[in-house]
Amino acid sequence: MILALFGILAGILFGLLLPMPLGADYAIYTSVALLAAAYVLVEGVLQNLTGQFKNVEFIIKFGVFTALSLTMVFISNQLGVPLYYGALFYLGSGFFDKISRIISHYFE
Repeated sequence: MILALFGILAGILFGLLLPMPLGADYAIYTSVALLAAAYVLVEGVLQNLTGQFKNVEFIIKFGVFTALSLTMVFISNQLGVPLYYGALFYLGSGFFDKISRIISHYFE
């Protein structure tokens, strides 16, 4: 867990020190990728609290969720139809569900 927190802090630090401006074309990609990453991260925290955390599963989920979400955004942009709203809804509702389960875990 300490290693994960160190990685997050290092990523934030590098992001602040080495800003890379992204165009408006990539705003949707960035938001969906960040939401997918946050969803898997919160799920990993919940699994760690319940004692079900598996390192390999976490890494695979992180890559697959992010890649599938970005693929959905790309296909949506090519078709001109906002199909990525489904991914945003799923990841967003799951994110807040996992947060509420983490909070309730501490009040048990």
